[in-house]
Amino acid sequence: MIWNTPVRIGRETAKNRILHPALSHNDANPDGSVSKEILDFYTSIAVGGCGTIVVSGTAVAPAGKGSDRSLCLYDQSHAAGFGALAERIRHGGALAILQLMHVGGQGNPAFSGHEPVSPSGVRCNSTGFVGRALEIGEIEDVRDAFIRSALLALGAGFHGVELHLAHGYLLHEFLAPHTNHRTDGYGGNLENRSRLVLEIASGIRRARPDAILGARISGDDYRAGGMDFFMNKELLPLLELGGIDYFSVTAGVYDTSAIKHLEMKRGAFFSYARGIKSVVSKSVVGVGKVLDLLEAETHLTNADCDIVAMGRALVADPGLIMKSLRGLSHDRCTECGGCMYLRNKTRTIECPVRNGRSWKNIIIKSSAGSSGAGGLKSNLGDLLRSSVLLECFGDEGCLWLTDEKGCAILEHFVERKRIVLWKECDGLAGLDGKTRIFNLDSHVADAGFYSKYSKLESWCAVGSIEPYQKRDPGISWQQSLVEEAGFIWMEQDYAFSKLQPKSPEFDVGLNWKSHPEWTAKQWPERHWQELYALLEKSGISVSWQQGENDLNGYFDWIASCRVIVTCDSFGQHLASAMRRKVIALVGPTENGEYHYGRMSFLRPEGRSCMPCNAPRCKYENNCLGEIAPSRVIQALFKILEPVPRGHVD
Repeated sequence: MIWNTPVRIGRETAKNRILHPALSHNDANPDGSVSKEILDFYTSIAVGGCGTIVVSGTAVAPAGKGSDRSLCLYDQSHAAGFGALAERIRHGGALAILQLMHVGGQGNPAFSGHEPVSPSGVRCNSTGFVGRALEIGEIEDVRDAFIRSALLALGAGFHGVELHLAHGYLLHEFLAPHTNHRTDGYGGNLENRSRLVLEIASGIRRARPDAILGARISGDDYRAGGMDFFMNKELLPLLELGGIDYFSVTAGVYDTSAIKHLEMKRGAFFSYARGIKSVVSKSVVGVGKVLDLLEAETHLTNADCDIVAMGRALVADPGLIMKSLRGLSHDRCTECGGCMYLRNKTRTIECPVRNGRSWKNIIIKSSAGSSGAGGLKSNLGDLLRSSVLLECFGDEGCLWLTDEKGCAILEHFVERKRIVLWKECDGLAGLDGKTRIFNLDSHVADAGFYSKYSKLESWCAVGSIEPYQKRDPGISWQQSLVEEAGFIWMEQDYAFSKLQPKSPEFDVGLNWKSHPEWTAKQWPERHWQELYALLEKSGISVSWQQGENDLNGYFDWIASCRVIVTCDSFGQHLASAMRRKVIALVGPTENGEYHYGRMSFLRPEGRSCMPCNAPRCKYENNCLGEIAPSRVIQALFKILEPVPRGHVD
């Protein structure tokens, strides 16, 4: 499969040849910063297997906004959200690229609060506005704004930026004779019309020669005096010399959108890409309603392009790529047009296929005994681990079925309306219309509870009402769940985005209590007391466990400590979810749990039966008692920097 081979883009390498192009979402926060919806959207596509992701067109100046909730990146206050977004995309294994744009003469003062501007004051028929012609000094301000935004994006962690030179936006208006009637150094011949773009590219390249620099270009504007293949044949070699690493080929402007969408259906966009590929040596991205990987493979086989853009297909099902690799079916785009260009610019992107998946994934996480629904008790550590499914399906893709204690945990990172308590529903019959169950219980609830339900498509995607069981004991529960959901395992983290821990007050917290039924997890009390004395002697501030009977108090206590020492799995997972370092004293466990990046595991040495998952040791060994306090404090010294004075061996 050509599409699943690596491809070089600038100095970076994408893992495959599928690119998600920039789409107009119109769901940024009101101030233009990155919203939770945007984070979730691009996270799902990254973990779904896409090789390169180009984030929505982002305004480089207040006057550059194209809609009322456009993304904006023109000062440092926006940078933090973009940093989180870049990290999410990178963590999912994709190259992260941010598209930069200025709406220009196609702008609307109702959205930007500024009058539209353009090279020459040509009327935009679709909006009815005439963009004021820019003065030379203002053009230089636009140039500087693009460079500044690019450097902010790259500083936030993006691999590169893409300049939007198409769809009639400001930089496109400078390139096209139809909208550029200037008689100064920025108008007239091709060299002058491309001057602004080349100055921007040069400024970015000088500051960051290592970054990817792409260009979204127009294969055909569908109007006289607009961009077409013959103009591109002269322009693109100049852009290539100016440092552009790839060309993403689209077509049309606001005023010719009806023709644009008709030509897209006819596959004309890929003919434009093929023509452009003949005149440049850099990678060419083909665009145009590719709905499955077979179509993508055909275009690559025909040498129409080097990389295939899949926009609406990945909106409909972000996991399409991973599911295809695993031979699983995926949700197919119906071509309804809900995600197309939104003319009134006040709606957010819509997809009935994607939104129809909102309640398809039901996560059951309680410890169900023979007493059935009435006696359920949440296994809180496993509930934290299962939160990784949010990385796959997003908030709207999950419905959680649990009890009151589980709800108290979930409410920290899941909307309450997405949580159903057992006592609120009449067995699974109360969940009609849902299509997939992830039953993560360690026991099956009473048969009558399940028999009330008749319409489930599958249980845990394996066709069984039995609790989900990991097939590979060498991997973690989180990896197993992600792969069962049809996504790539990229060491996705706990989904505790709403937990923002305060600054720690203590160096070490001693989480010394664990579940009384798990005697094999108990570290002897004498060891805890000895460790406490060693820590005090070493000048390390220490706090005993607090809030064990109050979840919010427990959260606060963990947040107050830099490092947690624990023999309790819930404490391990919660502390790690809250970005705290953990030293886990391990008795019963499994090999697959050892991937957690913020945990240091201490196990008894020389035990052939380790790890195990037994509450009690059948050999009557005192496994945790063999972990000496001196081993724990040595592990602490490796984490706490600098090493405190009074070091005790």
